[in-house]
Amino acid sequence: MRIQKHKLPCCICGAYEPETLYRDELNDTAPAVEYNFTPDTRKTYAIAKCRQCGHIYTDPMPLLDDVYQDSEDEVYSQHREQREKCFRKLAHPLWREFPSGDLLDIGCATGILLDVMAERYRTFGVEPSAWSRTQCAPRHHVAASLDAFAGQTFDIITLLGVIEHLYTPQTLIADISKMLRPGGLFLVYTGDVDAWLPRLLRKKWWWYQGMHLHYFSKKNLSRLLGLHGLRTIRTLNMPLYFKVESLSKSLSRYETLHRLVHPILSLPVINNLMVPMPISGELLLVARKEASTSRTCSQG
Repeated sequence: MRIQKHKLPCCICGAYEPETLYRDELNDTAPAVEYNFTPDTRKTYAIAKCRQCGHIYTDPMPLLDDVYQDSEDEVYSQHREQREKCFRKLAHPLWREFPSGDLLDIGCATGILLDVMAERYRTFGVEPSAWSRTQCAPRHHVAASLDAFAGQTFDIITLLGVIEHLYTPQTLIADISKMLRPGGLFLVYTGDVDAWLPRLLRKKWWWYQGMHLHYFSKKNLSRLLGLHGLRTIRTLNMPLYFKVESLSKSLSRYETLHRLVHPILSLPVINNLMVPMPISGELLLVARKEASTSRTCSQG
């Protein structure tokens, strides 16, 4: 599959003043789309930094819609237990504020988050992958695109590990703002490129992948949401959990560190333990829909 690319203005400030940070390793080929991280996953298109606002993004921007429609990823489902534990940690404060209501998860994959939230909410999902959608559809109302929910509104909308994949994220944020009820909550999870660990690792940071097109800072992500009437009320580390076995596999991409810790992490007595991992740069941002969105604007 030959990938088309286009020069786009910055999604934060609307300028087109890119300064190249990292060279193109993929050219016009499709990126690896999978959770079983391999050397191919780490290859990226050219990555630039906006001279006006500092946002880091892929330039020129590849159009990857067809890649996601055809993607399959068994590894995602294999990590169900640790994902479910993370999502339950997210659910409890939401349940306290909204004991019932309607929740839309955009990029719902096989529906693990929706399974948890369905204990209290009516659940809806958007998922472009036909493979993932087939697994989710028997349990939830799921569609291939947001257009299927046109005219509907929701108390909570979640966008977890998705915004960094988007060709024009400002377009989706504008749609989300329209679909949230006044006072409703928007939860977005992505990498924070300005956190201390990403700055230390630079291009070795695990969020630098071919399928990721945007690398937000906390400041710029809040700015983008604010342009569309979504006021940031809280930022925190995503409550991630890992089985020790899974953690050892993740660390294999860092050879020196992996050699040091693998003999310990592979011990049968701890191999199957589930542990919380508050990791620098794993950003969860919570925003509230303002009563009026008359101040919203779009980027050129």
